[in-house]
Amino acid sequence: MTSLATPKPSVRLATLDDNVHHVTALINHAYKVGERGIVVDTLEQPFERMRQEDLRNLIQSQSLLLLVSHNKQIIGCVKVNKHITEDSPYSSLHGTLQGKVGEWGGIAVVPEHQHQGYGTVLQQAAEQCLREHGCAIAQLELLTPSHWKHDHKERLRQWYCDKLGYTLKIQDDYASSTTTFSSGALLLGRILLGTDVDFTLYRRKIPNAKPSLLAPVAKDVDAATAQGLEYVVPGPKIISFRENGFVVLDHVISPPEINRYVDLLKQMLHGEISTSNKRGDLGGHTNRVDQEVENTVQIIHPYVLTSKLDGCEHFRIGEEIAEQLYTPVGCKSRTENWGLDCAQFIVKFAHTDTETPWHQDQSYYPDELTDKRACNIWLALEDCTVESGCMRFVPTPLTCSELTPHRAAGNGKGALMTDPPNGVDTQVCTPLKAGSVVVFNNYTYHFGGPNTSDGWRPAFVAQYRPKRMIQMCRELGFDHGKFQSNEDGSNRTKRATKE
Repeated sequence: MTSLATPKPSVRLATLDDNVHHVTALINHAYKVGERGIVVDTLEQPFERMRQEDLRNLIQSQSLLLLVSHNKQIIGCVKVNKHITEDSPYSSLHGTLQGKVGEWGGIAVVPEHQHQGYGTVLQQAAEQCLREHGCAIAQLELLTPSHWKHDHKERLRQWYCDKLGYTLKIQDDYASSTTTFSSGALLLGRILLGTDVDFTLYRRKIPNAKPSLLAPVAKDVDAATAQGLEYVVPGPKIISFRENGFVVLDHVISPPEINRYVDLLKQMLHGEISTSNKRGDLGGHTNRVDQEVENTVQIIHPYVLTSKLDGCEHFRIGEEIAEQLYTPVGCKSRTENWGLDCAQFIVKFAHTDTETPWHQDQSYYPDELTDKRACNIWLALEDCTVESGCMRFVPTPLTCSELTPHRAAGNGKGALMTDPPNGVDTQVCTPLKAGSVVVFNNYTYHFGGPNTSDGWRPAFVAQYRPKRMIQMCRELGFDHGKFQSNEDGSNRTKRATKE
């Protein structure tokens, strides 16, 4: 059996369930090293950059991102401030910039994981977070000695300016971009300076951000509402989807409807609603952890098993979301009809510990399609965490149309897998509350984590395409196994890989 590569560390929002003491100590250790010689750190005047109460405030405001290893250890973090100001235009090396300004800083990585590129992973995740919240410009702060060179600070300045392209807030004007503090001053009311310092602001346009598109997309919300949509996708979320190939949308499906789906799923799992031959094991590529149940239960086309899903909220809103995400920017009305191509219930029971390997969903579709756009909507039926196996994504812009070679995973009786060409260091975990969704494109690289928790991880997934492409799929004889058995996973992988 082919073994799966160990997933690289991933980035997620911190929660109050995380080890606040550990993260506080991690940040303070990083600052003690980075600020050595700049701040006073003695028994009488100990240096404490972060207090646990400060960290809890950051967590509660969703302003702290964590770098988490494959074995759930917190190995790094970065702070984000999603709204500094709606700034007036200013000149930079990138031209005149204007838009919402966000800030990131305070990157810390545990010593044994330093010099492995994780600082860059955290920086990119922080800027992506700012971008998803509508920021066009990123700002950072650098504290340096006024009259001497500090090796660590100079390395940071080179990284910010030479590698990342940050420039002074006021172009070519160090003094106007800097606030000075004298030795002996207190910062934050408790940090004693041991030397004169410069507090300098740097900025850059967030890569791929399109400030000029924010207002037109946001204005479309009014037009969308006028069309009677049940769910309106916010403008910044649309932009994030187009730039990254996935986006999280919160509170999409109502709690009563979620309860109804869970009840129907349980009836199918217990045999009260016959699943006929539509139930299979998407995790069949590895040996069964529990001989009594599949590694990853997949019930394909559940709407053919019961009429109680006809025209359900998930399917209605899903079509609307697909059309909004793919409607050209600036259009005041939806320009094409999207329809439901396929749907499935997917369940990972407690401690089944089975990964869904990295892949692109387009690998399952016919090459002959003339329009390969697709919108996959993964709905959490219960709260989904990193421990229970939430989805992970490598940001892949919608402009990507490259399908990397796929192969059958493991013993060939479950899923397909591939190796993302640029690795998975930039992967993003997407924990969800019940009723929230993560939406992704067919070319977006994604991975389903193993369920190591004590609870189950049920999901209701629906795929949408332009209706003319659904018709083309059917003419090509492709129907996602609607009229075939889903019990033998090797049939699925053989069809997809044309073996």
